[in-house]
Amino acid sequence: MQAGVTASSDAGFNGARNVEAEIGARVSIPLWNAGQGKSRIRAALAEANAARVEALDLEDQLRERVIAGWSALNAARFNLAMAEEQVHAAQIAKDGTKLEQDIGQRSNIEVLNQQQEWLEAQVGLANARAEVMIITSSLLNVIGLDATGVITAETEFSLDQLGFDPFATRNGQPAVWERPFIGAFEILEPVDIGSRRVVQKSAKIILGPEE
Repeated sequence: MQAGVTASSDAGFNGARNVEAEIGARVSIPLWNAGQGKSRIRAALAEANAARVEALDLEDQLRERVIAGWSALNAARFNLAMAEEQVHAAQIAKDGTKLEQDIGQRSNIEVLNQQQEWLEAQVGLANARAEVMIITSSLLNVIGLDATGVITAETEFSLDQLGFDPFATRNGQPAVWERPFIGAFEILEPVDIGSRRVVQKSAKIILGPEE
């Protein structure tokens, strides 16, 4: 049953100078709406809960991808450091072999072999640097930045300033991110409010060192 208002009117001329008119109105008010109001409330609450679950799921996915990317970046940086050490050692060996050749203690073959090792170390260093750049770009993309062009040292440095340790925990649960990111792109940020964990979309990534 729905509420409604109806109106009607009737007018006539009785042949003399008298005008007869009749106006009526009727108002109907529903006595029972079959719980439509409560049903709408329940539907709205269900939609809100679904949105909250989706936000938490996105947060978990983002956290897992950041952890994986951060681990890969740390491994790539370790490989880069080892490659730099290898180049340094190969350089010393190459120079030493050349000096020994000058005094007749090394042959041309030995010098060429040592130079080949130095060249291979240089190739390994170039590959290690490329790996760091690729993983850095991938991690920035996961966070929300589509990194294009050359990955500069400033961009790589910004990853160290995120203020978020993806492995940190508190009471067995992922810890709150220490501070928002600085930048132009928003991402999900988990925040503890009392005993509840909520997600707010206010964190921003760092595009470079803070000014």
